[in-house]
Amino acid sequence: MTARRKQFSSRGDTAALGDVMRARYTDTTPAPTTEQPPAAPVRPAMVTRSWYLPAEVAEALQHAADDLYHELRGRAPKHAVLAALLRAGIDHPDQARERLTSTDPQP
Repeated sequence: MTARRKQFSSRGDTAALGDVMRARYTDTTPAPTTEQPPAAPVRPAMVTRSWYLPAEVAEALQHAADDLYHELRGRAPKHAVLAALLRAGIDHPDQARERLTSTDPQP
């Protein structure tokens, strides 16, 4: 049995054959991406919150923060002083619970 060879008479036919041959030996799978998936968003170190407080409590908190700030002679920023005062209250929830469950709850 003899194989018949296709005769290419025009330049267009040989170009098509070249494309077919190149496609045979070319990897068509997409290259793996080297990009890393996006990282989880970083939480900010500080945030701004707004709470409603009785005026006398807000004044007392401001005075306590100012007094402690001046007592420390500015060695700690005001946000750290306020955070320390709030943390002290957070660390002692039993005292807050007592105030809230007494017969005359006081802020």
